Amino acid sequence: TIVNNGKEIGGILDIEGQDQSTQESRWICSISTSNVDEAAKKVTSLGGALLYGPVDAGSRGRLAQVEDSQGADFILLRSLDGDPGKFDSVVGNPVWIDLFTKNKSASEKFYTDLNGYEVIKADENEEHYLFTNNSKIRAGLTPVLWDDLESTWLLFIGVANLRVNVLKAIELGATLITYNERAAVILDPSGAAIGLHQLAQGGQK
Repeated sequence: TIVNNGKEIGGILDIEGQDQSTQESRWICSISTSNVDEAAKKVTSLGGALLYGPVDAGSRGRLAQVEDSQGADFILLRSLDGDPGKFDSVVGNPVWIDLFTKNKSASEKFYTDLNGYEVIKADENEEHYLFTNNSKIRAGLTPVLWDDLESTWLLFIGVANLRVNVLKAIELGATLITYNERAAVILDPSGAAIGLHQLAQGGQK
């Protein structure tokens, strides 16, 4: 379990039986659903794949690991405790999630058909879009062409000083993928992609 300021924000799972010489680590994000089994069937009908489950995971609830039509994997989850509230925008917490895809139109169709999302332009001057549902922003959608990053759901962690944190990450063995004044994407030493997001003074994004 990963804890920040006394609040659980994630977990670490060691996959047994894998070739330890290969770097296949990744962060996997969850999408809430009222019926995991039906959602998993729909994923496969839309060109995705079922990787694991559906299974009952103790106090966590019922879940299945799936892959969308472009190869980005995620968890379908029906939590026993209900959906978590929005994370506080403080240092060390997840503050945003983006789907980085090499095929924007295919990804847009997949999640629109799966979850009833609508896709809107986030900024007229940038190639960045937003998944919305019931007029609420759920996540971002960003087309990418980076050779060293496949289509993936990317979690962003809030940091107080982006430049300092990027340099520290590189010092610890990370690889820098992209960087601007607001955010950076890195690969950690195990090969897992994660984003860092500069928090404004006072802790807001």
